[in-house]
Amino acid sequence: MAATTVHLIRHGEVHNPEGVLYGRLPGYRLSDRGLAMARKVADHLAGDGLVRADITVVVASPLERAQQTAAPIAEAFGLPIRSDERLIEADNYFQGLTFGVGDGSLRHPRHWRHLINPFRPSWGEPYREQADRVLAAVDAARALADGHEAVLVSHQLPIWVTRLSVEHRRLWHAPRRRECSLASVQSACSESGTITSPSAHPSDVVGQNYQSGDGSVTTWAESSRGAPVALKGTDFEGKTVAVSAWRGAVVVINNWYAGCPPCRAEAPGLVRLANQESAAGVHWIGIDGVDDAGAAQAFQRTFSVPYPSIADTDGLAVAALQGSVPIQAVPTTVVLDRQGRVAARVLGQADESTLKALIDGVIAESPGASATP
Repeated sequence: MAATTVHLIRHGEVHNPEGVLYGRLPGYRLSDRGLAMARKVADHLAGDGLVRADITVVVASPLERAQQTAAPIAEAFGLPIRSDERLIEADNYFQGLTFGVGDGSLRHPRHWRHLINPFRPSWGEPYREQADRVLAAVDAARALADGHEAVLVSHQLPIWVTRLSVEHRRLWHAPRRRECSLASVQSACSESGTITSPSAHPSDVVGQNYQSGDGSVTTWAESSRGAPVALKGTDFEGKTVAVSAWRGAVVVINNWYAGCPPCRAEAPGLVRLANQESAAGVHWIGIDGVDDAGAAQAFQRTFSVPYPSIADTDGLAVAALQGSVPIQAVPTTVVLDRQGRVAARVLGQADESTLKALIDGVIAESPGASATP
């Protein structure tokens, strides 16, 4: 097996004016400074006029701040973002609270029992479990990027205890001694499935020297749409699916996988829309580049999904879309017009009413509109 380099990157600065321990709470996005950090990391990996990294896989924690940090990297290399729950922030009892003695949670005796064991620790997810799950995510990404380079975007504590584990050091530590600043890059070479040479120090790409798929919609006017999408593949029932067979009808494409939380959250709304819009002749197709048939079909049964999904572990279906529209996150939903051209894209979890308006808008276009040469 060829040597593969894996880059573990911590997300950028988060907008958190209340100063709470946000942990796994939703809604904590990158600040403007954090977005600039993410862009600088992407530029660094893309070469910045020097050496361009050979990135072929981008994976991120499903939390929004990690997805936002991964987005410019994925864009720079023309890759989708794969979400992996194993890269998520550590679970923490103090999540949602301020942490301190004055007006923080430590002034209340009811919290003290959660501080009795700093070695496990008693206030949250065991260090060993964090390291093990991140190492499993690293191994999965290494296999996908075999012989090339992979980027994994995660969070400070999971990254740091993973490094300690790889270096065979004790996992318990003083938080202030973590060498994992915002948007820092920790790289390691992996051969034969074993991490053999972690970098001596993380790269402080953004020069801070201190520790510390958003549902957006894009639409294209009829006159500015590109060529028809050439998307085809085999679904999880073994049948061949090609969107070219649906020319003359509006098509909705949803990129998803079973373990993706926003995919599961949006699924009931997508199913309702698919059933409602079938009377208007709208066709739906999913793309799942992660799951085997068992996991994908279980998801489809759970949510009563009425449309097929392409099994895309080779990435060819997403690659076909990338030629027409950037697919920077999972989930992503794309609406094609009657000529098979990209008319709209929802990056991240799709809001049901917003997606319905996009679909209805394309349905309302003149059926006789000609394709852009």
